[in-house]
Amino acid sequence: MNKYKDGNREYNSYQDYCNSDDLDPDLIYLYLSNGKRVPQNDTEKKWKAEADRLRSNGSSFELSFN
Repeated sequence: MNKYKDGNREYNSYQDYCNSDDLDPDLIYLYLSNGKRVPQNDTEKKWKAEADRLRSNGSSFELSFN
């Protein structure tokens, strides 16, 4: 199995990296929005459900990063 490295951190896979608690919040929500991350807590579950609801209604949303 190939390891994934991000700076000094090493993960067992890219999927492990995407589901890591080490990510910045902007990456967490980006990965949630494009399906690379599985929600890890209630806040992420609620956000993902709302994003899915918006998409199912034909709406779109934008993620803004500083």
